[in-house]
Amino acid sequence: YAASWIDAGDEDPVQPGVQTMRGARRAGGVQLTAKTWPGEHEGSYWDRHYRSYLRFYTRALQRCR
Repeated sequence: YAASWIDAGDEDPVQPGVQTMRGARRAGGVQLTAKTWPGEHEGSYWDRHYRSYLRFYTRALQRCR
């Protein structure tokens, strides 16, 4: 079991690369949570979403037992 999370803001300059990576990982059968939220990866972006990251990784790590 391998869970992956990837996200980017809709204003991130890396958004095209993120979309390519999402497609490749899904095509390879990787379980992927992918999000696009408003903004860029800056301090306020992280502040708005870190709880979601922690919930995701807490659940993923609990499955590793």
